[in-house]
Order: sequence, then structure tokens, then C-alpha cells
Amino acid sequence: MNILFLHNTVFDPEKGGIWRVSAVLADYFEKNGDRVWYVSLAHKKPNVPHPTRQFMLPDSSSYDTPNNQLFFSRFIEEKSIDILINQAFQGPQNTFQLVQLAKKKGCKVFGVHHSTPLGRMKNFRAVFEKRVLFPFRWLLILTDLTPIKRMLFLMYRLRYGNYFKKLCQESDRVVLLSEKFKQEFLYLTDGLYEDRLTSIPNSVSFASEYPCYVGKEKELLFVGRLVEDHKRPDLLLRIWAKLCNRFPDWKLTLVGDGPALGKLKEYAKKKKLLNIRFEGYKNPQPYYERASIFCMTSSFEGFGLVLTEAMQWGVVPFA
Repeated sequence: MNILFLHNTVFDPEKGGIWRVSAVLADYFEKNGDRVWYVSLAHKKPNVPHPTRQFMLPDSSSYDTPNNQLFFSRFIEEKSIDILINQAFQGPQNTFQLVQLAKKKGCKVFGVHHSTPLGRMKNFRAVFEKRVLFPFRWLLILTDLTPIKRMLFLMYRLRYGNYFKKLCQESDRVVLLSEKFKQEFLYLTDGLYEDRLTSIPNSVSFASEYPCYVGKEKELLFVGRLVEDHKRPDLLLRIWAKLCNRFPDWKLTLVGDGPALGKLKEYAKKKKLLNIRFEGYKNPQPYYERASIFCMTSSFEGFGLVLTEAMQWGVVPFA
């Protein structure tokens, strides 16, 4: 069987959960005799274990340009693609034009949703805290009231409901990370397309079968994209500001990059935080091997892959 993964950025397993999940699946498929490729929108030199799998759409501006549609159509034909796994549904641009081309060529399409559908609304206060000017942040408390919460859900459904319906219409199956997310998804689709929903939790990322408890250091670890509204590394630094002087023999390491990096470094310098390191994008495995405590401060998660990764290497998770 010939399988194609569609991603909205260059495939790089070191940069996040979606890419690592795709890598694990691709390796599994190939071991079972299938052939696998990735097609991405962004232009950048691939940094992947198997660069022969990676192909780029010719135009980086949008999925639905004529050049991209022609390239994608020919790719489907030349590689005789049987299955399209759409990992790009949650990107900034929609992929429906390419998905329609794949279906016309006879491909089975699996659309994957990698988060909780209503996560941002359920955790509205935490998500939007940094976006509201400080004097007005107290108003966010009102969003915890049931009538306000219902109104937020309704507004979200009115804005994005058709998008979720479109995902169902263009997919043979829509894969969610948990059975519990089905009801959230059905809320957004007005109860339609339940027969197309299925749930598959994320797999473990690494080949190790047993947790590693040997050689652990006094180290707290964060792994993830440095964005304030979702992953909330700023909250972790505020916690570390209260701990670092009390526990000077411990250190905090952040593995990842993102738009909040500059602000986080500035905060660490301003508060004179001790024993803190920003490592950027790196293979997280060596850090899991030596760290003792894992910290996840996200406002919400669909399936926090880093939690299972940490436990796989014997790192105690706190979330």
C-alpha cells in the first residue's frame, strides 16, 4: 500500500508531537511493506531521518494554487497513492482543494484532529490571559460562569462549525485522540457525521521498552513549542522564580523554540533566574534520559505526547 502524509510545515520529528507521531507511523508502515511519503507546504531544507520521503509543494503561499494542485495531482498518480493522511487540518490554511483531488484519484482520506475540539473555549481564561491588557484581566473571571461559557461555545460553533463539517465531508474517517472528544466534535457539526468519527490515541515515540531510572540529575524539563497562549512556558518561569533560590542545586531546561523565546529570556534575565537554560529545537531523548521531573504547563492539550515520552524515560510528570 502507498501512503501519503500531508503536513503544513516541513517534516521534522524534533519539532513537535504531530511530526513524531507521523514518523512512528511511517516507520511502522514501512516495516510492514508499505511505502510512505510526506508532502509539505513550507519551503526549507528537510531535516529528517529519511529525507527521500519528503517533498515540497512548489508554492509556499497557499495549498490551493494551480501549481500546487498540478504537482499534488501528478504526485498522487506517479506514486499510486492509496491512502492520504491529512495531518494539516489544523494549519493556518485549509487543505480541502488537495484533499478533493486525492479523493477524485481514488484515495482513502483520513483527516486527523490533534487537539480537543473545544479546548480553547473550555480554558478561555488561561488561553487569553496574556492577550488581555493587565487592567482588564479580571474580566476573564466572568468567562468561567456557565451562561458566558455557553455563549462562547455557541460563538465558536457559529464561526468554525462549517469548517469541521467540511473536514468530515472530505474525509472517509476523521481521527480524534480520545473517545471523549467525539461529543465536542459532534457539538460543532450539529450532531452530523458521527459514523465517520473514530479515536486513536497517540503511540509512544521511542523504541525503549523500559523506563530509565539510572543517571538521573536534579533537573526539571520542559519540551514543547514556546507559545504563551497554549503551552504557557511563561507560567513555568514564574514558578521557577519561586523555586530556583530555594533549590540552587536544581536546574530548569527548556527544549523547544517559538515566538515567546525572546520574551522568556528577557524575563529570566530581569528576574535573575538561576540555573535555567534555553536549548532550542533539539532531539529531546538525551534530556529525557537525564531529567528527574517533567513540567507541562499547557492551557489545554488533546493528548500531551510529551507526558508519555517523559514517563517512557522515567521522568516524573507534573501537569
